[in-house]
Amino acid sequence: MHDSRTSADVTFHPSATSVVRFGRFTFDRVNHILSGDDGEIALPPRVLAVLDLLIERSGSVVGKPTIMASVWKDACVGDTSLTEAVSLLRQALADDPKNPEYIQTVHRRGYRFVAPVEVVSGGAALREITAERSLASEGLVERRKRVIRNGIGSALAVAALTAAIVVPAALLRGRPDAAPSPGAAIRLDVSYPQGVFHPYSGASVLALSPAGDVLVFVGRSEDGVTRLYRRRISDFDCRPIPGTEDAGSPFFSPDGVWVAFFAEGELRKTPVGGGPVVPICPSNFGFGGTWTDDGVIVFCPGYPGGLSRVSSDGGEVTKLTWLLQSSSEIGHWWPHSLPGGRAVLFTIWSSALSTARIAVLDLATGQVRPLIENGSYPRYSPTGEIFYLTPGGVTSVSFDPDDLEVTGVTREMVDQPRSVPFTGVAHFDVADTGTIAYVPTTGEPRDYDLIRIGLDGGAESIGLESQIYRNLRVSPRGDSVAVTILRGSRSDVWTTSVADPQLHRLTFEGFNIEPRWSPDGQSVFFASNREGPFNIYRKPAGGGTAERLMTSTFHQYPGDLTPDGRRLVYNQTNPDTGFDIWIMNLDGSGNPSPLLSTPANESMPALSPDGRWMAYLSDETGMAEVYLRRVSGEGGVWQISKGGGGEHFWSADGTRLYFGHKGRLASVSVALDPELEVGPTTDFVWPGNLTVVDALPNGREFIAIRELYQRPRIDAVRVVVNQD
Repeated sequence: MHDSRTSADVTFHPSATSVVRFGRFTFDRVNHILSGDDGEIALPPRVLAVLDLLIERSGSVVGKPTIMASVWKDACVGDTSLTEAVSLLRQALADDPKNPEYIQTVHRRGYRFVAPVEVVSGGAALREITAERSLASEGLVERRKRVIRNGIGSALAVAALTAAIVVPAALLRGRPDAAPSPGAAIRLDVSYPQGVFHPYSGASVLALSPAGDVLVFVGRSEDGVTRLYRRRISDFDCRPIPGTEDAGSPFFSPDGVWVAFFAEGELRKTPVGGGPVVPICPSNFGFGGTWTDDGVIVFCPGYPGGLSRVSSDGGEVTKLTWLLQSSSEIGHWWPHSLPGGRAVLFTIWSSALSTARIAVLDLATGQVRPLIENGSYPRYSPTGEIFYLTPGGVTSVSFDPDDLEVTGVTREMVDQPRSVPFTGVAHFDVADTGTIAYVPTTGEPRDYDLIRIGLDGGAESIGLESQIYRNLRVSPRGDSVAVTILRGSRSDVWTTSVADPQLHRLTFEGFNIEPRWSPDGQSVFFASNREGPFNIYRKPAGGGTAERLMTSTFHQYPGDLTPDGRRLVYNQTNPDTGFDIWIMNLDGSGNPSPLLSTPANESMPALSPDGRWMAYLSDETGMAEVYLRRVSGEGGVWQISKGGGGEHFWSADGTRLYFGHKGRLASVSVALDPELEVGPTTDFVWPGNLTVVDALPNGREFIAIRELYQRPRIDAVRVVVNQD
């Protein structure tokens, strides 16, 4: 800690002098010009106003309310704006907050300027110093003008010039041979609005404008609503973008004017600065898009599915890539346009991050070339690298965008973004300037608890340690639970008794998901990729040898079993028809046959206790909804949910059907005989942090997975200029 006894004890009246010197810096207080050894340091006006106030009261503690009232006046901002301003100022001064040379934090009170301050003279002296140190080089002046002319100036120039970094115009899109100017890395946190946090999402959640000056991110408010927020990095305030509720996977137009996103079964766009939301085309899948220089958007419109293209103004959607069934491909995700719009990087997804591959699509020839094994979410940087996600974290490799070839060895990224291994997304983006924005891994661990919850919402833990629980199924008798637990890059099936909760691991190979109980509770069915694609296995609940029920290059996932335990209803993927619902005899007789196979995705079949009715999800309207029909297919189809539906299950007596609805649990009463009668939808007034729920046979209680927040939630995006 700096010794405050050596700090200045002089308080300046605002009109007493215009130029002061402290350490190796000079500050013109009238014109708000800060200079260092390398010349003028550009900072936002309010940051310089904070510096001016602290210098004015040098040696004294200046309270936070005083600073806020003086600098922000009537602006409606929180303490985070002041924290960011001080952080940016410290970076400009290379001041260590733990051992401050200039600005000392006084806990719970405010800040104190602790460096000796020397009065220089009038403002002219500083202008001479500035000219001598920083403006003598015409090349430097011209480059700075070029930065501003090309639209990079506002935010990135603020951050870059803080460390005397000048970003040349050659870094704009279309100049892959250029690289950012060398300089010290600058790291700053861009805070979310108060009460808004990072949502845990399998889709991407942020986008950085090509010029690196505007950040758009998905935020979740306390009431559970997600929407897009915009933050110009040179400003202190974030603003919600109207009409972007439930948006995901945002990405910018090349000129930074528009942001595109996925919401409610559509690909949409809206002006970054505000304006109408414009539909582009239907898309029931939001795993990434990219906007090329010639006005084309490349995206994956369905699951499973390859890449397609559409004009940014809308119109016909044209397929670009096709899945290879021989390789068990299930999707081409996370596209990213290379400079000039000639080619697109993307992820080939099969079953897990460990089997994902990165490829490049030549848009002129249609040729797909594999580039990187065991990787996902590629992002090209003008430093000549591809940053991408691996099972061990984000790394980079040298890449030649002209020859479309990997040219160097990999290196680990210094600052690790948060990632989601289930979908291969890493929450970061790279601007054309080389600036990187990412969601940090600091903050809350995404841990979950298994709880017992009643109809009234009263809940208690069943007594297991918190972990990343994902799938959940209660046994038919209600005495046991099967769950999947994610640990690192592994996912395994575990079982536990409800009365005596102790976890017992059931799977030991591959990536294992979606457990289902046999009607007698003696076996557990699950999907595993241990031998390639996801196929269905059966294993005794008490342990033993797992039996692979069929061998297929199509991915398959268990859905439900008939009450007699003789037949299994399951999901199977197909590159042409997406998710279909099939049925098979478990005694090996006959051939599996489709129950539902349409161009829409039909998934998550759940049979009524009598085995005659099937509830399932379909996205035929562009949005996933819960439907009900007879297993035999006779008598038509009933839509149960309206405005979106999710995971669903029956009560033990078959009189109610429960389903996810807008982040909550809902249910309808169901009378199956003599004719189907469905009652009105009832929403449960339960906490919004429940992820998966299943019913106990008593009809009064449920077992649920509850999301926990053990540390402060993530409420900031980190921005790095000149990544180390």
